[in-house]
Amino acid sequence: MINPLEASLKPFFTLNPQQPSYTSPNGQDDSPRVTAFVNFWNIAALAWGGAGGTKPTLESQLNDGWVYMSGSSAAPHDEDVDGVIHNRERSQIIEIGIQGMNVNEKNKLLLVIDVHALGENAVVHLALSRTILRTEHLSLGDNTLSVLIDIPYDQAWIYFDIKHIQTPEGKASAFGFKSVIGYFL
Repeated sequence: MINPLEASLKPFFTLNPQQPSYTSPNGQDDSPRVTAFVNFWNIAALAWGGAGGTKPTLESQLNDGWVYMSGSSAAPHDEDVDGVIHNRERSQIIEIGIQGMNVNEKNKLLLVIDVHALGENAVVHLALSRTILRTEHLSLGDNTLSVLIDIPYDQAWIYFDIKHIQTPEGKASAFGFKSVIGYFL
């Protein structure tokens, strides 16, 4: 189902495994522009056979338009108790970097992220500049996560992270990242 707000907005950029970066064309005017990328920290290639005996690899996942986040590699639920993302060097993180140009302090960016949970225990922290905004328990199947953020108007970079974590009971389910769309408001 299409969200009415999304239907009335024009995407500013779209990032996915096949298009992990975007730079707005240089315009002749002072219209808003953006440079953005998606980066995957500590992702996993499926090592087991899928349906029909297939053996998904990192390359096949990327070609099919998703990146696999393994349930067995999810960080402990209490690892980020102080409200800040920790252990980036070993955690599974989807990092979205954004730099705005020709924007001001009133400009906002709506990020709409599509993921697919492969089990009932897929949980993520959503964080801006490593500060956790909220924790999301994903439903089995397709999920859409949305967050409204300020675009830095001094051409500084900001980073939005999606960190894969365990439930409070220590369980974790895998999920796949599909895409992120940025809408300029």
